[in-house]
Amino acid sequence: MDTGTIAAIIGASAGIVGAIVGGGGALLAARITAVKGAAAAQAQWHRQSRRDAYAKLILVSQEVAEDIYRFHRTVHEGNLSREYAAETYTRLTERMTEVRAAKIAAEIEGPDDVDRFTGPVLINLLRAIEGLHPNGLVEEDGRLVLPEAFQTGFGQAGFAIPNLTWCAREILSAHDITSASSLRPPFHGHTW
Repeated sequence: MDTGTIAAIIGASAGIVGAIVGGGGALLAARITAVKGAAAAQAQWHRQSRRDAYAKLILVSQEVAEDIYRFHRTVHEGNLSREYAAETYTRLTERMTEVRAAKIAAEIEGPDDVDRFTGPVLINLLRAIEGLHPNGLVEEDGRLVLPEAFQTGFGQAGFAIPNLTWCAREILSAHDITSASSLRPPFHGHTW
């Protein structure tokens, strides 16, 4: 063989090796980009799912608390009847199914120990609702009044919902929170 042929064979071989290495590098880069893109999409989906779960729990809890507040106002205006109490009790008891479902969804989304904020919302709304049961109403001076259990539950729910809202905002803004146990809401010293 002459040197021109040898040079051509070496050049062709180098071209083939270069194409293989370059193609392999391009495939590897594409694979890395795809994996990172999938991880980013999954992280975004999880943040959105968590945001939706918290928003649902906060919204339905606030709606129930507002309904309880309207009931409370009716009592203070002296317009309470056992029939109205029974209707309100039934309606709110049914709404608590939504609160429970939203609480479970938020706890599934995490982080760990988020039940320190979701639990008080549920428990205190339930206390307030139980306190407005028609059979639990107390008659004073010819008017129906609410028992102390209602006042306690209603008052504590008024702290628990803002605490949960603050907690959700903290969790959603910091991606590295793996446990809610270290969070200290500014609104109230205790949540139960």
